[in-house]
Amino acid sequence: MQSCTLVGIMDTTDYNKSVFLYNNGSPSFGIPDVEYPKKLVQKFEMHAYATNTNKGTASYYSYGDAVPSTLPLADESAYTINTSQNNNFSIKFNSSRPTYYYTQWQTGNLLWLIYASPDSTTLNPMGLLTSLKSKSLQGQNFSSLALTRLSFENTLGLDYQGYFPYVTNSDLIKMKRVATSVGFSKTY
Repeated sequence: MQSCTLVGIMDTTDYNKSVFLYNNGSPSFGIPDVEYPKKLVQKFEMHAYATNTNKGTASYYSYGDAVPSTLPLADESAYTINTSQNNNFSIKFNSSRPTYYYTQWQTGNLLWLIYASPDSTTLNPMGLLTSLKSKSLQGQNFSSLALTRLSFENTLGLDYQGYFPYVTNSDLIKMKRVATSVGFSKTY
């Protein structure tokens, strides 16, 4: 476990009446069980992050009446990368399909993220990049474009079409919080 925060929301009609109940961002001290009050709190909001020794980071978010006693963290077993060439990327999601995923590609000064629906499991990053015919990228050599990160998130109650309109609307986020979101990111 890398870090864990727990916020107590005392009044769901006024998020200014929220307090940090637990905040541990220093794994060197170890992370004890999270303790929290069972009274006076209307909702709990938890963020947790865990890392593995293989450059992977799992994330967990929850919002609800209770704090989960176990966290269903994602890991590398959730997917298989079939090919990771810059002109042929292919992924298979082994268990449940995520809400979205993104790949990060890099070469020289260019860092490019491609967000995709879990229905689009085959990508051609080099073809997409060159098809843009960007004037600011003219003359650049992208032959060494390489995959540097894969991330995915499964947000309960949202599919790919509903996710981005939700997370880009601060008023909607305040009115309706998602119950849980589980994510994973791996650096290559």
